[in-house]
Amino acid sequence: MGDVRSQIFAFGTAEPTGATRPLAAGGYTLDVADGALRGIRWHGVEVVRGINLLVRDAHWGTLPAEMPLETVARDGEGFSYERRFTVADGAAQCRLTASTHGGARLIVTAEIAALRDLQTNRAGLTLLHPIAGVAGMPLTVHHSDGTSEDRSFPALVMASQPALDIIGLEHVVEGIAVAIDFAGEVFEMEDQRNWSDASYKTYCRPLALPTPYRLEAGSTLRQQIVIRCAGAIGPRGEVVDLAGTLALGPEGRKLPEIVLALDAAEPIVGEAANLFDTAHIRSVALRLPADIDAERLAALRPVIGDRAVTIEVVITDGPDPSAALAELRARLYAADIVPRRVLALPAAYLASHQPSGPWPEGATPTDATVAARAAFPDAEIGGGMLTSFTEFNRCPPDLALADFVSHGMTAIVHAADDRSVMETLEALPAIFDSVAALAPGKLYQLGLVSIGMRSNAYGPERPADPEGRRLAMAKVDPRQRGLFAASFAVGAVAATEGSDVEAMALATLTGPFGMIHSAARWPQPFFDDQAEAVVYPLFHVVRALAGLAGLRRRAVSGLPAGIAAVAAGPMLILANLSAETRDLALPRQAVIRLLDTDSFTAAAGDPLWLDRPGDTADQITMGAYSVAFLTFTGDLP
Repeated sequence: MGDVRSQIFAFGTAEPTGATRPLAAGGYTLDVADGALRGIRWHGVEVVRGINLLVRDAHWGTLPAEMPLETVARDGEGFSYERRFTVADGAAQCRLTASTHGGARLIVTAEIAALRDLQTNRAGLTLLHPIAGVAGMPLTVHHSDGTSEDRSFPALVMASQPALDIIGLEHVVEGIAVAIDFAGEVFEMEDQRNWSDASYKTYCRPLALPTPYRLEAGSTLRQQIVIRCAGAIGPRGEVVDLAGTLALGPEGRKLPEIVLALDAAEPIVGEAANLFDTAHIRSVALRLPADIDAERLAALRPVIGDRAVTIEVVITDGPDPSAALAELRARLYAADIVPRRVLALPAAYLASHQPSGPWPEGATPTDATVAARAAFPDAEIGGGMLTSFTEFNRCPPDLALADFVSHGMTAIVHAADDRSVMETLEALPAIFDSVAALAPGKLYQLGLVSIGMRSNAYGPERPADPEGRRLAMAKVDPRQRGLFAASFAVGAVAATEGSDVEAMALATLTGPFGMIHSAARWPQPFFDDQAEAVVYPLFHVVRALAGLAGLRRRAVSGLPAGIAAVAAGPMLILANLSAETRDLALPRQAVIRLLDTDSFTAAAGDPLWLDRPGDTADQITMGAYSVAFLTFTGDLP
């Protein structure tokens, strides 16, 4: 991005985007971004999504690199890349290298030298496999005892590890034979689509070993990954990253209903409640503790209005949730809040547990579902989790007890850079297919789909960063306030095409996941200084999608790479999911409202910005992370 103002409009922060350094030699091309090797390709085919050297803390947070220093050497045959950095205030010195010299081998090495004792849950190399051209395909796994076995990359999202005790992998991607050797540690693989990452991950060390563990002062870890590729794809002809004219297919399934997520503990801002009435949202999902007091429910009642209500109940520890839910029902009814749907979950299941356990003592999700059915006999009762799909996949609901299923979704469990966040949208269709396989025929209401982490199942909540940085596992993500979150939300709804998702939440009213500005403990550049700025770009996306909810959607073809589309009724919504400018030709002239850096200030100050007159054109240029709202005369062409 260019100037600081445009940076803030796009990302909600002045923190610059990380520089990307392309490297190429022989048949290999890759990018170095934020110290990681990204998009490793052999003759244009992505064979590895990424390789990184990282050190996790005792709560699975990634320790930031301190004082990074990078060097690159090139010659006529290849390149050598080196990155040195420290972590944990100099507790360990780390070194990552990557090199290839014109052949079919790419060699990556890592060293971690502990200068002081350091507690960690994981330290070393991780390798990400892409999902395109890989999901469901055969895989040969070589083990440390000299044996090999034939498996496959899972097609549906796998709760447990697809492969253990790995020293080598062999598979084929679009005709390219890929062999990967691992040394220096015991590696295994997990299906990162559980967390909406668009990858499978081969990592060290095994999850079955105790965590955290200690890197002792004076010790040094040394690891290596060697990638060997063979074959080359045939000529593809000229590849042009431009679309032809957009085209729309016949009507298909209905668009999901757009739900507003509400947290009972979130302060209620009077102006925000008033703006809520302009957003076309007909349903709310209210998360609350089972012991919420009557006064708080009375305060929430006017915010809810006459909208349909889903109650997401967190039950504190105890052997029997029946009494807690019965008392909650009485308080809800006294406040004139009658839920259409109820999902109850013991608090212990807000934390993550391995598929093999051990599981928490006390009430189980099944106990909570049975108690909810008894307490709310007239409501639809849900099964599932209030965290990520990971926990849903590891502990699926009892389908005999549930009328609908649900889980949430966050984009920054493992990485928080812009590229990784947008890539998570690629994993959503596999998650939706996996839920359909786990809960066939059940209504599917997604919880909050967000960039930030609403509930950390893996450790304590990360405090808001005073510098507004993009951080993994953070509840407060600056991009919530920028164009980035608006385009991400369009991409999330676009990904539901062909799925069973019938409702989903894209925002809360205010706060870390809000669509309306309010005072906060963390910095909010531009919004803190502009009294007339009242809504984030996400507000306009939510308002438009909520107005289209329930209409038959139409598939969109002719899209350039990096553009997501949602089409229904007279409206076509396009989102640029990249930092690159895209040009599109339209099927015919349309009235266009373009949400971008030029219109940001006007849109932030006007909740009814979408209703204002637009420009009429039959083509459009979309800048970084912009969103276009196109209205055709009559129905879509």
